[in-house]
Amino acid sequence: MQQEVPQYGVEDTSFRAAGGQDGIFRLVDEFYLQMDTLEEARTIRAMHPEDISGSADKLARFYVAGWADRSYIVRNMAQFIFPRPISPLI
Repeated sequence: MQQEVPQYGVEDTSFRAAGGQDGIFRLVDEFYLQMDTLEEARTIRAMHPEDISGSADKLARFYVAGWADRSYIVRNMAQFIFPRPISPLI
């Protein structure tokens, strides 16, 4: 029996291939580790705050929100709501 080959970019295939939410957070952590250590990334790294944790969290959530299946986002909505009060429109 032949196994079906996943089509990346269709539904949440890329999200699952990256290891789901945990995999994406690991990918982003590795990205910023490389930015901290590679000479060729020095200029870009200098544009970021010394504590990169906020930037890393935002980037990881951006990828999760873009790659995950919509039902995953709905089930985990609390993690993706920006923790800032919403001001009323007047």
